[in-house]
Formats: sequence, C-alpha cells, structure tokens
Amino acid sequence: MPLSDPTKIIQSEIHRVVSLLRANKKREAIDHSLSLSEKFPTSVPIIQLLSNTYISIGDYQSAIQQYSKLLSTDPHNPIILKNLGAMHLKNDQPQNAIYTYKKILDFAPNDAEVHYKIGNAYFENSDFTLAIRYYKNALNLDPNFFEALYNLGNTYLTLKDFNKAEDLFNKCLIINSNHTGLLGNLGIVFLESGEVEKAINIFKNLIDICPSPIAKEYLGRALLLKGRFQSGWKYYEARLDVADKYPVFLQQKARPLWDGEEGKDVFISLEQGIGDQIMFMSLAEEAQIRCRSLTILVDKRIKSICERSMPSIKFISSKEQIDNIDFDYQLPIGSLPRLFRNNEIDFQKSRVGYLKADQNYVNHLKKKLNLANRPLVGLSWASFDCLTSDKKSIELNRLREALNSFGCDVINLQYGNVKRDVEEFSNNINFKFINDHGIDVYDDIEGLAALIEICDLVVTIPNITIQLTGALGKEGWVLLPFSPNYPWTDYRKTSLWYKNIDIFRQKKINDWTEVLAELEEMASKFFK
Repeated sequence: MPLSDPTKIIQSEIHRVVSLLRANKKREAIDHSLSLSEKFPTSVPIIQLLSNTYISIGDYQSAIQQYSKLLSTDPHNPIILKNLGAMHLKNDQPQNAIYTYKKILDFAPNDAEVHYKIGNAYFENSDFTLAIRYYKNALNLDPNFFEALYNLGNTYLTLKDFNKAEDLFNKCLIINSNHTGLLGNLGIVFLESGEVEKAINIFKNLIDICPSPIAKEYLGRALLLKGRFQSGWKYYEARLDVADKYPVFLQQKARPLWDGEEGKDVFISLEQGIGDQIMFMSLAEEAQIRCRSLTILVDKRIKSICERSMPSIKFISSKEQIDNIDFDYQLPIGSLPRLFRNNEIDFQKSRVGYLKADQNYVNHLKKKLNLANRPLVGLSWASFDCLTSDKKSIELNRLREALNSFGCDVINLQYGNVKRDVEEFSNNINFKFINDHGIDVYDDIEGLAALIEICDLVVTIPNITIQLTGALGKEGWVLLPFSPNYPWTDYRKTSLWYKNIDIFRQKKINDWTEVLAELEEMASKFFK
C-alpha cells in the first residue's frame, strides 16, 4: 500500500495524536487534531479523534459538536447516540441527554442499557420518579443489571427511603459483594436506619477491601455514636486525608502534629462549622495546661467571646496572622478529643459554662426588650445549607401546641429568612413571641450569646444555638433526628459534651410526634 494512501496517513496521524495525549501534551494534540480535521473533514476516525481530544481537556460542548457531525452521517448509530448522550450529561445537559437516548428507543426499545442511561439522566435532573421508572425498565429487561440495581438503590437512598435502598443494596451484594461504592452506601443506610452495629461491620469490611479515608472516617463516626471513643477518634483522624478537608495553610507551615507533648508552643487550626468549633473549644483549657503557649485560629464571629472567656489563650481569626506566630506543633481543632476524651469519665472534666456572654450586651437587651416577669424560652427550629438540614429541621407550626402548654414567653433565636414561618406561627398562640430583637443571630454571635443568656431555657434542633447554649452553661433541650451526628451518641438522655443539655430523640425516622409529646410533659415539670 503506497504511503500516500489516505487510510494509512490517517492511522499514522491518529497514533501521533494519541502519543501526544499520553505525554499530557493536550494543547498540541488539539492543534494537530484540528489540522487533520481541516484536511479530512469527512473522516469518521478523525472526527472521533477530535471529539475524544476535546473530552480529554473537558471541553464537552466542542465534543458534542463533533459527535453531532457523526450523527448527521449515521443518524441511527446507537454507539454514536450513546456517546452523544454521555457528553450531554457531562456538559450538565440532562434534558438533551434524555432526548438523545430516547431516539435509540425508537428503533431499539428493549435496550436495557439505554433505559438505564435515561434513568441516570433523570437522576441528574433531580426527577427521581422518572429515574426510578427507567431503572425498573432496565431491570425488567435484565434482572441482573448490577448498575441499574445499584443506582435504583441510590435513588431510594437520596429519597431517604432506607428500607427500599437496603433491600436493593442487599440484592446487589449477591452479584458483587466487593463493590466499594455499594458497601459505603449500605453503611450509610444502616447509619440512617439506626442500625449502627451493622454499619460498623460494613465499614470494617469496606476498609479491608479498600482502606479509603472516607470509609475510615465513617467507621470513626459510627464507633463514636456507640461511645467507643478511643477507637472512634483513631479512625476519625482519617478525615484529614480526605481531599479538601485538611487545612492547606497547615501543610504550608510544615510543622508536626501535636500529640500532647508538654512545654511546647502549639497552634490549633479551625476546621468544620462554627458549632463544632464551639464544642471543641471545651478542650482548649486542658490543652493549654500542657503547652508553653497556645494559639487557636477561630471563626471571626466567636473570637471576642473566646478571648473574654479564656484570656490566657491567644486567639486569631485570620489565616494571614499565622505568619506572625511561631510554634513547634500544630493540630486541627477536631483532633483535640483524641488527646482528651477517650472514655465517658474524661467528659466529666468538661467545665460547665466555659464561654461567657458579654454582660453589657445582656443588660442592654434586658432593658431594650422590656421583658415581662415570665419564664423565657429561646427557640430555634431549622438548619440550612448542610447535608442534614432536612432531617433535623422541624416545622415551626408543629411546635405551637407544645409551646402553648409551657406558660412562658418565647424569643426567636432562629437564623435565616424565616419571616413566612413566623407569620403563620404567630396566629393562635397564647404566649408572647419576641421576634423583633434586632439581632442577626447568624453573624452576631455575641448577640446570640446575650439572647441565650437572658433565657431560662433554650429549645432547639442540633445547630450552633444548642452548642452555644451548652458552652454558656444555660439549660437547653435539643430535639434530635432519629440518626444524629456522633457528638450526641445514640444512647444518652443528656449530652456528654454539655451536662446542662437534655436530649429528646425521634423514635422513628422523620417522626417528631413522640418528641413533641415529651416536650409538653417536661414543660409542665420545668415551669411548674
């Protein structure tokens, strides 16, 4: 075959582009592919090459344009249509993907893979009802279609239908018992269903197969729920190996992690949410005893209250300030419990009221609000912008009957835009509901602390409000979802972290009925 033969030339040039891609010379690969496309505009291999080159740099829109050219030459080619649908999904165009995949069903209605892919597209579009329908279509055509079975389970997990998710995942185990994603999600199902021991066994099995940091962190959280603190904190440390969780500025500073060495200069960095920082701050004074000097980076919203409450510890609120301090060791704040809280007896060392509200602010609020001589309950009922917001929030209207029986006034401690909730709630109540205190309880933590200080009791879901209530040493009742986060354990009636916080737990998933009944009963005793 002569060297000038187009087929031979095309194959040679394709090999050259592939070599450039393997050498990570993607820009050169794109330029060469475009040059070839100009020379051979109708060559299917060149169009495919250019498409794949665009895919390698994440330019899915350009890849879609190339696949559309292929489709114009062969409109019923299922491979081209499937690839085009996949590109639409990668380009965040699930509706276009659905339209493309459904073209295949016009001439191949029994293609289980296509039904499965349509299910994926509907899932990406958050249309879970149709996602379920098409996953089931795929399974009717191929009952052992693992991916369809697995994603159907994931859909039910997303919808928090844990019974159906567990059933489907167990069927998946029969087909592939070592699938890491399956084991991880089944562990999550067990955690959410309150079957923590099963979750522990699943995560241990997963770690044997694939010792990923996420699996270890989940195992740590599950062990902590059961009060197995020493092993729990050990596995919880794996969170620092999860991408984007370990503070980058600590890596840049390059100091060893503190393991309790005495007489050293230690820097503690912030991590996680502000509520977690408040909780872990209960360990700061114990840490300080071991140190020559202790510096803690905190959220700027709690810097002043920390400085007032623990004046012998240096608090900073800017990462830039780290350059102005020197230290021997460093530690993320969430690692302090591993050093100081390895059994329930250790928690008895916690000081009640380790944070102090600004008394001037407190006096100002008392005067401004002109409070009646009645008990005052602080109230917070919702969480926003976190993965567990929906399961731990409660509708404000559902609290009306319980609060009516308290015989007290109520003050709003809820952050966020809850104006409509408050307007609906304010009808048909037999108590004063103080909503116009003028404090932004999200940004003004000193203001929130002062509001909590004037309360006789705080009733709230697990959010920053209960953490601050506990840290201030005020009486608090926390309303917990069926599957709480690890600090609350799954077995106690009072908080380990805060002796002044009582726990009211859901007995069934997403069912607050018994919790509300308990509130009414306890209120009659608390305010008698």
